[in-house]
Amino acid sequence: SSNSSSAFPFPTQPRPSPYEIFHLPYGCSSQQIKERYYDLVRQYHPDSPYCRLTPASERHARFQAIRAAYDSLRKGDKIGLKNAHLFDEYADEIARRKNIYYKHQQYRNRGPNVAKGHESRYEWNSNADDRWKDHMILGFGIVSIVVGVFPGLILFPRHIRQHNEAVQNLTQARLRATEHGEQRRLEIKSRLKEMGSDNARD
Repeated sequence: SSNSSSAFPFPTQPRPSPYEIFHLPYGCSSQQIKERYYDLVRQYHPDSPYCRLTPASERHARFQAIRAAYDSLRKGDKIGLKNAHLFDEYADEIARRKNIYYKHQQYRNRGPNVAKGHESRYEWNSNADDRWKDHMILGFGIVSIVVGVFPGLILFPRHIRQHNEAVQNLTQARLRATEHGEQRRLEIKSRLKEMGSDNARD
């Protein structure tokens, strides 16, 4: 019986784990933890008649250990970690990060119950009242595309014409330079020939 003083004897080892204090196996449910906590409170509360013969300092120490074990087991059950008592100082941080992770998953999946482990994808259904929004978004997208592409369509032929004109001008300039160079070459050759004739007569 849980009302007996020896129903759940307090562990004799120096640093008992919360499971040893509660006499529960790993993987026990939160309901079992809660029920066993009430049993231990009835048995080990400093004012309980079942521990009258225990020194006051020991009664208080045991009761504080029971409360600490209960908090540790509740944290472990909350974060899904059955051995959370091994690192109680990190349990709050683990719970905080796990909560952030579930919120992030819920935001990504747009599901209402992701934090409880029920994966559900959000299905978007547009009703008649929201169709005008869809049309506005579609129209805005089309206008943005036209505004972004249309100037290029107009200016592109102009750039092509300017490029062609520049190529033609460069070709004509090269042709004129070639003709001028050939004319100069012929003049120099003619003058050399005349100079050669004059020297021969002398």
